[in-house]
Amino acid sequence: MALVGIVASTNIEMDASFGPVIEKRDAVVASAVVRDGRLRPADVPNIRREHFAFAHEGRIEDIATLRKRISPRRALQITTNEDAESLFAYLLTCVDGAANADVGLMRSVSDIASSGLRGNFNFMLSTEQALYAHRGRDPLGLTERADALIVSPPIGSSRWRVLSPGSLIRLNRGASPSWRILLGALDASEPELPFTD
Repeated sequence: MALVGIVASTNIEMDASFGPVIEKRDAVVASAVVRDGRLRPADVPNIRREHFAFAHEGRIEDIATLRKRISPRRALQITTNEDAESLFAYLLTCVDGAANADVGLMRSVSDIASSGLRGNFNFMLSTEQALYAHRGRDPLGLTERADALIVSPPIGSSRWRVLSPGSLIRLNRGASPSWRILLGALDASEPELPFTD
């Protein structure tokens, strides 16, 4: 499975390399699988709570340790044993206790890194103002188009800026979508060239 996030200034239709995952929308978090060099829809739905949408890629090995960090309010919202629900509840616990989503998500990502939790923590979280993407273990990149910002595994013929492991990026919605790295950096060891798989 792969994660795809898009923030666009207008309704857009993506080229064939993004397949039917992205239709006419101004912002989206989608789960997808990569087959034959193209993104295809996955059967994994986004999780929604209040004005947040969330998708997670991978498996968390220390789920019991992560659950100990979740507030009682957010723990009550977990309805399955899936890793994604627990990670989402933990991220929202951190956002609830912070001045804003940027601060809460930076704290949560730093806490995960310093705690020694094992697993893949690639995730995307969408709010009313922005889309956040975190690169855990698997590659995640950013490409810019005239009318959209796209964060996903680097595929197709677009130019990709690859995020270093542990990076957290914010894609801002609006008439002119913009982005900034909150934690980490672009991976200097990866060339900023078109990717093909």
